[in-house]
Amino acid sequence: MLSRGKRRLGYDSLQEGSGLVLSEKIPEDMGKHAVDRYLDFARHLGCAISKPEFPIALQEAHFKRVRELLAAKAVDTTRGFVAVSPVAYWETKLWDEARFAAVCDRIVNELGMPVVFTGESPEGPISRIRSLMQAPSASAAGETSLRELAALYRQAAVLLTTDSGPMHLAAAVGTPVVALFGPTSPERTGPYGEGHVVLREKLECSPCFRKACDTLECMKAIRIEEVFEAVMDRIESRRRPR
Repeated sequence: MLSRGKRRLGYDSLQEGSGLVLSEKIPEDMGKHAVDRYLDFARHLGCAISKPEFPIALQEAHFKRVRELLAAKAVDTTRGFVAVSPVAYWETKLWDEARFAAVCDRIVNELGMPVVFTGESPEGPISRIRSLMQAPSASAAGETSLRELAALYRQAAVLLTTDSGPMHLAAAVGTPVVALFGPTSPERTGPYGEGHVVLREKLECSPCFRKACDTLECMKAIRIEEVFEAVMDRIESRRRPR
């Protein structure tokens, strides 16, 4: 109202009392992906909607910085590499650290590809997962800017990740994602676009959107074998001629 806009649009769910200041309300279809749901505002205004794109201003300097970072860590990128983002702000979105380590070991030993961890900090889950691994790994956690992280994902063969911001960043730059989902809905907030794989056990209680849980059953139900096979499939699909 302070903006004095003649038209003030919002969802008809009226969250946070927004209905008091809206002049127009549009249906909030929670069955849609968030990207498509937000584009409903543009549709309401009569805009023609084409395929959504997510341009990120990446320059050669960002790619050069990533190449130098990986080279300094002795990461051989000749055959590519797999990026791994095992962190999330919700405890309920985390996957078992020993299982992450087992999958990463198989990526290195069976696929012959390096594993590069990403995240805010090299400590915590990343440090523990790496200590559980038998194979060597590298970590770029805490060493990149946001654009450099996007450049790193752009160069990766695939990103193995929890439901998190890095998942969306990798999808935005066109890198295939293998995403592990439990308490949240991939239909609403999964990796957007084609070529991604979401692994999720469809339990009665999921999605619950809870940040705390006594059992974490939905994440525990995701098996090592299916995660490894999904990563391997995404890598092979990129190698196939189009």
